[in-house]
Amino acid sequence: MRTPARLSRAIYGNVLATSLVVAFSEDDDYATGEMAVSVLVTGIVFWLAHVYASLLAERYVAGRRLTRSEIGAEFYGEWPVVQAFFPPIVVLLLGTIGVLAENTAVSVAIAVGLAAMVLWSLAIGRQERMSLLGLAGLALLNALLGAAIVLLKVVVH
Repeated sequence: MRTPARLSRAIYGNVLATSLVVAFSEDDDYATGEMAVSVLVTGIVFWLAHVYASLLAERYVAGRRLTRSEIGAEFYGEWPVVQAFFPPIVVLLLGTIGVLAENTAVSVAIAVGLAAMVLWSLAIGRQERMSLLGLAGLALLNALLGAAIVLLKVVVH
Protein backbone atom coordinates (compact mmCIF):
# COMPACT_ATOMS: atom_id res chain seq x y z
CA MET A 1 0.00 0.00 0.00
CA ARG A 2 1.40 3.41 -0.99
CA THR A 3 0.90 6.08 1.63
CA PRO A 4 2.90 9.27 2.10
CA ALA A 5 4.25 7.95 5.41
CA ARG A 6 5.42 4.62 3.94
CA LEU A 7 6.99 6.32 0.93
CA SER A 8 8.77 8.88 3.10
CA ARG A 9 10.15 6.05 5.23
CA ALA A 10 11.46 4.26 2.14
CA ILE A 11 13.09 7.44 0.86
CA TYR A 12 14.53 8.21 4.30
CA GLY A 13 15.87 4.65 4.52
CA ASN A 14 17.54 5.02 1.13
CA VAL A 15 19.27 8.27 2.11
CA LEU A 16 20.33 6.80 5.45
CA ALA A 17 21.65 3.58 3.90
CA THR A 18 23.62 5.50 1.28
CA SER A 19 25.07 7.79 3.94
CA LEU A 20 26.07 4.79 6.04
CA VAL A 21 27.86 3.12 3.14
CA VAL A 22 29.72 6.37 2.53
CA ALA A 23 30.62 6.70 6.22
CA PHE A 24 31.67 3.06 6.71
CA SER A 25 33.77 3.16 3.54
CA GLU A 26 36.06 5.66 5.22
CA ASP A 27 37.75 2.84 7.14
CA ASP A 28 40.04 1.09 4.67
CA ASP A 29 40.25 -1.96 6.94
CA TYR A 30 36.47 -2.39 6.92
CA ALA A 31 35.63 -5.25 4.55
CA THR A 32 32.41 -5.19 2.55
CA GLY A 33 30.96 -8.04 4.63
CA GLU A 34 31.52 -6.07 7.83
CA MET A 35 30.07 -3.02 6.11
CA ALA A 36 26.97 -4.95 5.02
CA VAL A 37 26.39 -6.23 8.56
CA SER A 38 26.93 -2.76 10.03
CA VAL A 39 24.52 -1.19 7.55
CA LEU A 40 21.90 -3.87 8.29
CA VAL A 41 22.25 -3.59 12.07
CA THR A 42 22.10 0.20 11.90
CA GLY A 43 19.01 -0.03 9.69
CA ILE A 44 17.31 -2.29 12.22
CA VAL A 45 18.27 0.03 15.07
CA PHE A 46 16.79 3.03 13.24
CA TRP A 47 13.68 1.00 12.38
CA LEU A 48 13.19 0.06 16.04
CA ALA A 49 13.80 3.66 17.10
CA HIS A 50 11.12 4.84 14.65
CA VAL A 51 8.70 2.15 15.87
CA TYR A 52 9.37 3.08 19.48
CA ALA A 53 8.82 6.79 18.85
CA SER A 54 5.67 6.12 16.83
CA LEU A 55 4.24 3.82 19.50
CA LEU A 56 4.84 6.37 22.24
CA ALA A 57 3.27 9.13 20.16
CA GLU A 58 0.27 6.97 19.24
CA ARG A 59 -0.24 5.95 22.84
CA TYR A 60 0.00 9.54 24.04
CA VAL A 61 -2.51 10.79 21.46
CA ALA A 62 -4.88 7.85 22.06
CA GLY A 63 -4.66 8.25 25.86
CA ARG A 64 -4.68 4.48 26.30
CA ARG A 65 -2.66 1.33 25.80
CA LEU A 66 -2.41 0.21 22.20
CA THR A 67 -3.78 -3.10 20.99
CA ARG A 68 -1.52 -5.79 19.56
CA SER A 69 -2.96 -5.01 16.17
CA GLU A 70 -2.04 -1.33 16.49
CA ILE A 71 1.46 -2.22 17.66
CA GLY A 72 1.89 -4.63 14.74
CA ALA A 73 0.70 -1.95 12.36
CA GLU A 74 3.46 0.38 13.60
CA PHE A 75 6.14 -2.28 13.06
CA TYR A 76 4.75 -2.89 9.57
CA GLY A 77 4.35 0.81 8.81
CA GLU A 78 8.00 1.53 9.61
CA TRP A 79 9.35 -1.51 7.70
CA PRO A 80 10.14 0.47 4.49
CA VAL A 81 13.05 2.06 6.39
CA VAL A 82 14.68 -1.39 6.55
CA GLN A 83 13.62 -2.46 3.05
CA ALA A 84 15.52 0.48 1.60
CA PHE A 85 18.72 -0.94 3.11
CA PHE A 86 18.56 -4.18 1.10
CA PRO A 87 19.86 -2.99 -2.31
CA PRO A 88 23.16 -1.55 -1.02
CA ILE A 89 23.59 -4.53 1.32
CA VAL A 90 23.19 -6.96 -1.59
CA VAL A 91 25.79 -5.03 -3.59
CA LEU A 92 28.20 -5.03 -0.64
CA LEU A 93 27.72 -8.79 -0.28
CA LEU A 94 28.67 -9.17 -3.95
CA GLY A 95 32.01 -7.69 -2.92
CA THR A 96 32.23 -10.09 -0.02
CA ILE A 97 31.76 -13.20 -2.16
CA GLY A 98 34.10 -11.95 -4.89
CA VAL A 99 31.60 -11.18 -7.66
CA LEU A 100 32.80 -7.57 -7.46
CA ALA A 101 36.05 -6.16 -6.16
CA GLU A 102 35.47 -4.69 -2.71
CA ASN A 103 36.16 -1.08 -3.81
CA THR A 104 33.86 -1.58 -6.79
CA ALA A 105 31.13 -2.99 -4.54
CA VAL A 106 31.31 0.08 -2.30
CA SER A 107 31.18 2.43 -5.29
CA VAL A 108 28.25 0.54 -6.82
CA ALA A 109 26.39 0.47 -3.48
CA ILE A 110 26.75 4.25 -3.27
CA ALA A 111 25.72 4.62 -6.92
CA VAL A 112 22.63 2.47 -6.28
CA GLY A 113 21.61 4.80 -3.45
CA LEU A 114 22.20 7.91 -5.55
CA ALA A 115 20.31 6.41 -8.49
CA ALA A 116 17.38 5.63 -6.19
CA MET A 117 17.30 9.30 -5.10
CA VAL A 118 17.11 10.39 -8.72
CA LEU A 119 14.51 7.75 -9.58
CA TRP A 120 12.33 8.83 -6.63
CA SER A 121 12.48 12.39 -7.91
CA LEU A 122 11.51 11.28 -11.42
CA ALA A 123 8.62 9.20 -10.06
CA ILE A 124 7.40 12.19 -8.05
CA GLY A 125 7.74 14.50 -11.04
CA ARG A 126 5.77 12.10 -13.25
CA GLN A 127 3.08 11.80 -10.58
CA GLU A 128 2.84 15.60 -10.57
CA ARG A 129 2.79 15.61 -14.39
CA MET A 130 5.83 17.87 -14.55
CA SER A 131 7.22 19.03 -17.86
CA LEU A 132 10.45 17.48 -19.12
CA LEU A 133 12.29 20.59 -17.99
CA GLY A 134 10.73 20.32 -14.53
CA LEU A 135 11.61 16.62 -14.33
CA ALA A 136 15.18 17.37 -15.34
CA GLY A 137 15.45 20.10 -12.73
CA LEU A 138 14.05 17.89 -9.98
CA ALA A 139 16.34 15.01 -10.96
CA LEU A 140 19.31 17.38 -11.02
CA LEU A 141 18.42 18.71 -7.57
CA ASN A 142 18.29 15.18 -6.17
CA ALA A 143 21.49 14.23 -7.97
CA LEU A 144 23.16 17.25 -6.34
CA LEU A 145 21.92 16.11 -2.93
CA GLY A 146 23.47 12.71 -3.61
CA ALA A 147 26.66 14.34 -4.87
CA ALA A 148 26.82 16.36 -1.65
CA ILE A 149 26.82 13.09 0.31
CA VAL A 150 29.67 11.74 -1.82
CA LEU A 151 31.54 15.05 -1.60
CA LEU A 152 31.31 14.92 2.17
CA LYS A 153 32.90 11.46 1.96
CA VAL A 154 35.79 12.83 -0.09
CA VAL A 155 36.25 15.87 2.18
CA VAL A 156 36.18 13.79 5.35
CA HIS A 157 38.54 11.19 3.90
